Amino acid sequence: HGPNCECPAGYGMPECVACPVGTWSEFGSDFCVECTNKPSRWSEYTDTAWTVEDCRYNCLEGMPNVSVNPLCDCPAGWAGSSCEVCPVGMWSPLNSMDCIPCRNKLGYSEYTVAGWPNASCDYRCTSDAIYLSDVYCRGAMQYIADLLFGGESTFGTLALVAIVLLGAIVGCLSRSSARRAKLRDRKYRFVHDKLPYHICRVHLYGQNRLHSSWKLSKQVPTPLEGVLSEDLWRAFIEELHRKTKVNRLEGIVERFFQFTHPPLAPFFVLWRRRHRGRAMKELVRTHSDGRANKAAVWKVLPPGMQHRRSLQMIFTCDASATSAYIDFFDLSQELFDWKPVDLRKEARLLVAHGMGSYADPFALDVGDPLVEQLAQTAFGAPAIYSMVFTFNRLARLVPASELDINADMRPCVDRLQVGVADRARQCGLDGV
Repeated sequence: HGPNCECPAGYGMPECVACPVGTWSEFGSDFCVECTNKPSRWSEYTDTAWTVEDCRYNCLEGMPNVSVNPLCDCPAGWAGSSCEVCPVGMWSPLNSMDCIPCRNKLGYSEYTVAGWPNASCDYRCTSDAIYLSDVYCRGAMQYIADLLFGGESTFGTLALVAIVLLGAIVGCLSRSSARRAKLRDRKYRFVHDKLPYHICRVHLYGQNRLHSSWKLSKQVPTPLEGVLSEDLWRAFIEELHRKTKVNRLEGIVERFFQFTHPPLAPFFVLWRRRHRGRAMKELVRTHSDGRANKAAVWKVLPPGMQHRRSLQMIFTCDASATSAYIDFFDLSQELFDWKPVDLRKEARLLVAHGMGSYADPFALDVGDPLVEQLAQTAFGAPAIYSMVFTFNRLARLVPASELDINADMRPCVDRLQVGVADRARQCGLDGV
């Protein structure tokens, strides 16, 4: 206290105690005065017993310090009485009490960043969008509508709905027709009932694409030398090569789609491969039965022998029309003469189909009658199918690039070989 018992600066009467936070007093003052110098609601006074009207203050906890934010402004992207960051999907201007919902995302997208400072919030496309890099994050239907009709419009939407309905109707009719054709065409399909009559299988090489079309050797396969006419077989192979040759224009169209509309390219290629597969099926049937003024490929046998009519060849390819083969049958064989294959004495070749891509990986056809025939051996169905499933599981990871003879490293192929070998040992097929 002073000589006249006055309170010192920063203290107030009647007990002459220190002025609380947010107040001050000068020497000899009878009371504390409220501080009025803090710049915003997001600042707070810090000291007691303050002696001048310019009271010390600081910005709220979590905000930029007063040394870099002297006015204690609540930054853009922050809001509320405590100035907290706005959550993902909301934004705010400077010194805002409320966060504002973002409304700028398009199509199949989601907001990504919290505390966004303006209405143009950052967002990215979700997996439902046809392209993750698409500015509009459009789904497949909207993408097709924009492609066909140049953007959103009532006419475009109605036309797209009409196209979808028409496609559904055509699809139903096609499936119904395919089911009827499947029943009617059973004679020309390799089903398990024909296993006892099977002579051999000849695989076409190539992937049914540009620079790798399906081909067959003009030399008569060894098991069929007694039943095939060399001249007729050579004529059949020449026509086969003409049917399976991929036009260069098709390659140009594929590259055009890859550049302009990448999702359409694989569908176009698949459509063309299947088209050649259907043409091949009809060609093989024609040369097997001797129809449409085409001579059958079988040797002409002496009069009185009906063996020629019992021979048949059937073309088969996988659903993607990447691998194909022709099966030969002698329908005159007796069922009682058939016996399961002995894998220790006879090798069987199973060729994987696929392109080595994510959409069309390498795999063996589990429904192939020859796989069923192997399952009837003494090793048992569980061992055979376990081997096939193991191969398919590991082959899905093998890229086509690793099958290049110039590839330096083939980690996925090596993993496939080791995995199949381990499974063979577990199933008792080691060395078979």
